[in-house]
Parts: sequence; structure tokens; C-alpha cells
Amino acid sequence: MNSHACPNCGASVRVDGVNDAVRCTFCGTHVAVPRVMRGASRRELEAEREQILAREKELESRLKQTEARGVEDFLVPPIGCCGVYFGLFVAGTMILSAVGLKESKPHGNLVAAIAIISALVAVVLIIWRREARRRERALTLERERLADRHLREERLREIEADLKALDD
Repeated sequence: MNSHACPNCGASVRVDGVNDAVRCTFCGTHVAVPRVMRGASRRELEAEREQILAREKELESRLKQTEARGVEDFLVPPIGCCGVYFGLFVAGTMILSAVGLKESKPHGNLVAAIAIISALVAVVLIIWRREARRRERALTLERERLADRHLREERLREIEADLKALDD
């Protein structure tokens, strides 16, 4: 067993060589154990490297998937449009029936025109909202990928150095 200094209180913390963090018995601080003191094996280092590379690929895949257009992007707006049109047309017809103007052609045309215009506005709003969500998801994923990139690259360099040290 090795010992490592606690960054909070300076007390000596016992390191078992297995865990990547230990708790200081004096102040309770979690102390990260340097990899050198953990004695990682080649297999562990290679597995960690593969996990880091897989994470990068997964983030790229999710970003591409977010930016891609699917069938639902072409079906949802027209279906939403039809739903809005149908709902407004039925509601308008029911209102005209309630006030006794169901047989009035000018009022019927007015209800149809309002329903059509509202449906077209609904399509524009549906498409706009879906695109805004898509952009938001893409930006979030890109920020996550960029924030992690520096840490992943640094960790990959450390792993490569550790693997080279094991070879020597």
C-alpha cells in the first residue's frame, strides 16, 4: 500500500492500488488517486482507450442522427395540418349549426377559409418548432462533444504514454 497526500488537509491517505479514489479519514474529502499509484494493467488501459473512442463515435453518431431528416419530418406537419383543419372545420360547422346558420353558404365558406388558413399556419408552426428542437438538440450534443474532447484527448495521450511505459 502506498500513501498520497490529501489536497484538502494534507493528511496522508492510504492508497490500495485498485480504486481510483479514496476518502480521507481526517476531513472526509474524496481524493483522486493518480493512475501511476493504481498500477493499471495493459488490459485495463486498452479497455479504457476503447471506451473513450467508442464515446466519441457514439457522440458523432447521435449528432448525425439529430441532423438527419426522417419520414416523420415529412409526415407530421401534413398530419398536424389535417388535424387542425378538421378540428376547426368541425368546430366552425357546429357553431354555425348552433346559431342556425348551417345552411348559409357564405358563412360555410368563411368557416372553410378560416380552417384552411389556420391549418396552413399550423403547418408552419409545426415545422418551425420541430426545426428549433432539432437545432437545440444538435447544439447540446455539439457542446457536450466539444467539452469532452479536450479531456478525452488528454486522457488518450496519458493512456498511450502509460502503454508505452509498460512496453519499455
